[in-house]
Amino acid sequence: MGQVCEPPCAPRPLKEVKSNFSVEGMSHSCECACVSIALRDFEETVVCRRALLVKHSEYFRAMLEGGHFREGTAPGKAIKITEEWLQPETFKHLNALMALSEITSPSCPLPIDDHLKGVCTKACTLDNPNGPFALLKMCDYFQMDEHVGAILRNLYDTLDYWPLEAVRVLHELKPGILDSADFPFDKVAAKLLPKMGEKGTEEKLSSFPPKFLARLLKKQHDLSAQSATAVDDRVRGHIRGRPHASCLSGRRCDCCEYIAKLKV
Repeated sequence: MGQVCEPPCAPRPLKEVKSNFSVEGMSHSCECACVSIALRDFEETVVCRRALLVKHSEYFRAMLEGGHFREGTAPGKAIKITEEWLQPETFKHLNALMALSEITSPSCPLPIDDHLKGVCTKACTLDNPNGPFALLKMCDYFQMDEHVGAILRNLYDTLDYWPLEAVRVLHELKPGILDSADFPFDKVAAKLLPKMGEKGTEEKLSSFPPKFLARLLKKQHDLSAQSATAVDDRVRGHIRGRPHASCLSGRRCDCCEYIAKLKV
């Protein structure tokens, strides 16, 4: 939960400056106002524009517009986030992620995607506080839907860097995501199936959601059936007098081996 608190060393308030009052000026001032957000006992503090918080986070929008964090914009005050699971290294990325999503370019990849692709390829471990899974959990908690989508999009594009337990973690963070139409099941299966049966992978695979594991095993069965059908077709052609190039060169092909076993 969030609350308003006072930093250990609160800055002195600025001297009062007289100026002409206008509704437009008040609106602009409100949009440009900055909000200090502290993690627990000021383990990490970020300063964000109020407008960015309201635009990109349903969590902060509800709190700020509902008046819950009204004092957080006052000099020497800060909103306090008390969640124990959120690490300072992850929390410090909050403002940067929001700022990057404001930059657009019609001729090149979005800066937010460019940044997240680097995160997904260079820091894609489950326990890395600067990695995509930690950022995903934070953005999901603060209801930053645009950023959640961007992180998932870049994770799906960098499957080769996934740790084996990534499927379990995604399921825990976003229940139902494995059944989503956007989830690249076939690509994930192609990555996981060769690892099935390897030493040390059974325990990790057993932690997968039962429904997903069942789909994975069915995929393995279907691929095995397709492979067997392909071999049978080659064998039939071989028996009908259409030997393969390797047979003509004096080497036995897999069909020759298969036929030899059938004759035993």
